[in-house]
This record gives sequence, structure tokens and C-alpha cells, in this order.
Amino acid sequence: MGLFDRKPAKVRGTFKFTDWYDPHPHATGSKRYMLTGVISAPGISPTPAETHSDWGSKWSSLSSGDTVPALVDPSDPTHFEILWKEYHPASQRDLARQAAAEDARGGSGVAAGLGGATVSFVVDPRMAAMMPGLAGFGQAGGAIGGVLRVAAVGAPSMPSGPDDVLVTGLLLDPMTMQLVQVTAGLPAALRPNPGAELVTVADPSSPGTVGIAWGQAADGSSAAPSPLSQGWDPGPAGMHAQAVAAWLAEQGLTPSDFGGMLEVLAPGMTQLLDAACSRYFTVIPGQTSTAVMQTGEPAQGVVTAARVLPIPPQVLPSPQACMALLTLQITPQRGAPYSVTIRQGFRSPERFTQLATVGTRLPLRRDPANPSVVALDNAALPAG
Repeated sequence: MGLFDRKPAKVRGTFKFTDWYDPHPHATGSKRYMLTGVISAPGISPTPAETHSDWGSKWSSLSSGDTVPALVDPSDPTHFEILWKEYHPASQRDLARQAAAEDARGGSGVAAGLGGATVSFVVDPRMAAMMPGLAGFGQAGGAIGGVLRVAAVGAPSMPSGPDDVLVTGLLLDPMTMQLVQVTAGLPAALRPNPGAELVTVADPSSPGTVGIAWGQAADGSSAAPSPLSQGWDPGPAGMHAQAVAAWLAEQGLTPSDFGGMLEVLAPGMTQLLDAACSRYFTVIPGQTSTAVMQTGEPAQGVVTAARVLPIPPQVLPSPQACMALLTLQITPQRGAPYSVTIRQGFRSPERFTQLATVGTRLPLRRDPANPSVVALDNAALPAG
């Protein structure tokens, strides 16, 4: 560039948000996501572009199609800066009031896509942005179909009616999984059991608003809408939270499967879930597992039991992948053999059969200071 060559000044434009993705889905800790969209500005043709944004920033309130102000480099529109200070998203209060207004109109929004009794609740706004961009999937009218897989049902800390019940579970839409909780007025005949899957639908015009089809009992009783849930309710003496943790652990889910948001949305749940998981398998943080694979002491193991876990596909790296519990009889270089159970991912059913069949011998790495911390020695595994 010559002495007098100057880069053209940035111009004001807009960034139209379309979707997002995680460039490092297996990383733990603080997350940075990629936002995708279209840049437009005077004299510049609409240009596909993307930018980084931290999870905690205002982007989590964006819906697909929303536009935010931006400064754009006219010589390369993919170089731009979003003016977040000029963007003012709807507040949790606004979302809650919008859901209430829709209920008062007879369910013209989210409830319209569901048969039977429904109740609307607002998902935490930090998670709401995981739903937009999926319009057109599932239910008719552009609503987003999904299921609520029930983890636990119990009494709320402060019930407002005799039928009030606290329902916590996994909200599963086509691409994401999140832990949600709602208090609903449910007759005894309508209260779901842990593991039950209830049809849900999200309204793209009201991000984060979800309707649940509770159904109708044989006697004609049905669920009545309850006040919107605000915050996390562990239940009297924390018993409901303990039941949630026990169910999640039985499914093989760990805090890391929730992308670092579990403690934000459900304070205390990380510790409860770690403790519950330890009854089934050794919980090994990702960084610890990597360190053991690189520098751990070599050992040999024999598969004595294997169980594929019902992990939702939304948290697996591909449709073919699976997660399983492996029980291994370990023979260390020094000391007596011992048994340990670990959670292990497999990229395909064929790979699971190859490595997890009972009797298969596997090369391992272990932490001599903590023998229960064991990882497969990937470099020494057979090809496949």
C-alpha cells in the first residue's frame, strides 16, 4: 500500500441474523459462537457473513430475521462490527407479558399448534436464541416441534393451588437440548412420569415461548395454565433438584453436556449431578481426559460390560455417534487388577461393536495418583 493509499472509511449498515453454530462443540468452559447472517449497506450488495460473539452478549435475544446496526468495510463487507450498544433486545418482562397476552387471546400463538390442554412458559432468554432459525420444522404454520422429556415431577416450594406441580425435564427441539422447568396446575391423572415425552411447540414469532401438550384425563379434567415460572425451584428441602440430578445421571448426562449453562440456569445442579453420576461412572473432565491420554501411565483393560446410553442426539457430534458406559477390568503395570466404569463416545455403531464388545482388550492410559481416572489410548487403538 502506497503512502497516500487509504482504506475507505467504514459505512453504516445492518447485519440480518439468520442462525448460529458452535465452531468448537467439544470444548468446555467459556464459549464463543459464530453468528451467521447477511450484511447490507448503501452501495453494497447483500453479502453472507459471520462473526464471533460471546454467549453472554446481547445476541442471545436475536430471532432469525432480526437486524442489528453495524459498521461495514465497503472494500470487504465480510469485515464488519456489530454496534451492540445501539441494539436493545426485548426484556424477560416483555417476553412474559407477550406470552400472557397470547394466553388471554385464547392461545392464538403457541397453543394453537397443539391439541388438548396447554400451558405456556418462557425459556430463559439466554437460551431462547437456540430456537429461532428452525421455523418450518415440525408443526404446521411454521411453529417448531419438539418434546419435553420429563426428568422429575414434584411439589413446588410455593404452590399457588392444590393441583400445582413442578415439572422439570429436557426440552428437545430439532437441534438443541436444554433443561427447563415449569409449574403447572395438573390433576393427578395428568401428571407425567419421569421418562415420559410430551409434545411441545415453540412459536417463532415469540422466541422462547413454548407450549406443552399435557393431554386430557379420562374423566375430562385438563391442565390449567399456571403463572410463568421464574428462576429455578429446587423444591422443598431440595428434593426435586436431587430427583432431577438422579434421573439425568441415570441417562448418562453430565454437566458438560449442557454447554456450561447448567449452573447458570439451575444453581447447585452441577454439584448434585456430579455426585449422582459418580454412582454410575467416573466423571472425568475433558481437560483431565486429554492430559491422561497424553501423559498417563499405560495399562491394559478388558471390557466386562457395555451399555449404550439414551443420550439425546442433539448433543452428539453426528447422527451415527453414540455414548456408552464401559466397565473395564484394568491390569496396571504395577499393582493388583481393579474394575472401573467410564463414559465413552463412539463415532459409529460399527466402532462401538469393534471396541466395546465384552471380552475386547483395549490399550489404556491411567492416572497413577487417581486410578479411577482412565482413558482409551487413542494412538494405540486398532484402526476402524
